[in-house]
Amino acid sequence: MACYVLQLPPAATWQMLRDKFRECGDVKYAEMRGKDIGLVRFGSDWDAERAVRILSRSVTSDSCLWM
Repeated sequence: MACYVLQLPPAATWQMLRDKFRECGDVKYAEMRGKDIGLVRFGSDWDAERAVRILSRSVTSDSCLWM
């Protein structure tokens, strides 16, 4: 399962996404899909759902992450 992440800070990279979302589970793939949009693919649906519960609307670098 994959999650789109919106409203990323301008300096965000795929490495930042991978590292941040590893807190929630097994990240298989992360990429940037524009200046403020990222895609994170997880090893299981459970990990993806956990990431949404934990990180949705969290604040990082003056931006609010929406998933």
